[in-house]
Amino acid sequence: MSPLKLIDFGLSRRLSYEGVARLTPKMGTAEYMSPEAFNGQIDLAFADRSDMWSLGVILHVMFVGHFPSPNLAEEGAVEDYLQMPFFGGISDLGLDLLGKLLEKEPGKRLTASAALAHPWLAQEALSAPVLHFAQKLPASVRSFAQAPGFRRLAFAAVVKQGGVSGGSLSLVRLLYQDLALVVVFVVVVLVVVVVVIVVVVSFVVVVVVVFVVVALSGLGLV
Repeated sequence: MSPLKLIDFGLSRRLSYEGVARLTPKMGTAEYMSPEAFNGQIDLAFADRSDMWSLGVILHVMFVGHFPSPNLAEEGAVEDYLQMPFFGGISDLGLDLLGKLLEKEPGKRLTASAALAHPWLAQEALSAPVLHFAQKLPASVRSFAQAPGFRRLAFAAVVKQGGVSGGSLSLVRLLYQDLALVVVFVVVVLVVVVVVIVVVVSFVVVVVVVFVVVALSGLGLV
């Protein structure tokens, strides 16, 4: 396995009363902050669970490509939130882990040890299809990064709306190709229209010039 380097501990605190007391409201990046951290109400007994919420946010972004709802903590049970259409392509085990990390009550949220023991992260959960997907992920990320902006926007919109399976992803590609053909057709039509307009305008100008010259000739001015 590749080595993992952890950096940037500027806002980190030791799990002690003094450390927790220094965790003031809105300290850190708001999108990753747990509800209790955002409200400045961290309990020393569950201070470590605030980091677990942040890990849940990261997992959420990995799953669907965007941050959780800003009002997730006020929207009721997280189980209801996980029924949103954009989670359609995520496995039940993955959603179970995500839900337990994004639990509003710190005391009910998973600890780090419990999260590592979760079946979604356990070794037996790494089946052949999952490993195959993981091996293809770096190339897929590079392909996405190198794709035209419109294609990236299209795929991001589709994933955000409901996730895609292999079959529906192929359909998206076909739709994108059809759309590309439509765009090419529209561009060709516009070019033809512009050329026709230029030709017509040129013809009209020539006719007008000839008419003026003939008129001036009749008056003996040319």
